[in-house]
Amino acid sequence: MPFYLKCPHCQHPQVIPHARRGRTRFCRQCGRAFMTSKVVNIAYPLPIASMAELHAHASPRRNGRVLVA
Repeated sequence: MPFYLKCPHCQHPQVIPHARRGRTRFCRQCGRAFMTSKVVNIAYPLPIASMAELHAHASPRRNGRVLVA
């Protein structure tokens, strides 16, 4: 069952399918990233502006260094 929430950056309403809970999404209005909670209907803002930054943020190691967010 889908759930409804607002983008934490611009407050644009979003419909999130059940299968997308706990994953990173990009807002269709402002284009900024947020992560949805697996348990409650809350969105957490992420400091990511593009898909390239998302891949860099998601990988645990890059060039032998550990990234800490």
